[in-house]
Amino acid sequence: MASAATFARTLTYAGALPFIAGTAMLFIAPAAQEAVFGKLLITYAVVIASFLGGIQWGVALEHSETAPTSARNLFFISVIPSLFAWAVLF
Repeated sequence: MASAATFARTLTYAGALPFIAGTAMLFIAPAAQEAVFGKLLITYAVVIASFLGGIQWGVALEHSETAPTSARNLFFISVIPSLFAWAVLF
């Protein structure tokens, strides 16, 4: 069985594929399709930003009992990527 680090690395590469494929499609697609692929890239970026904020939230939950001040700061930091990503959609 693969180690957790190997598994995480594999998932990271898999998560990058939509960015790579979407960017490639922007270059090779007809002009009429550029808007579609652009929107797909932006919405996927928003999903990834929310995911990255969720990581901080999970770390904060883990430390909320032992380090409440640090946890509170992490909770605050965790919502920032989602808020910025949401603003990008508008």
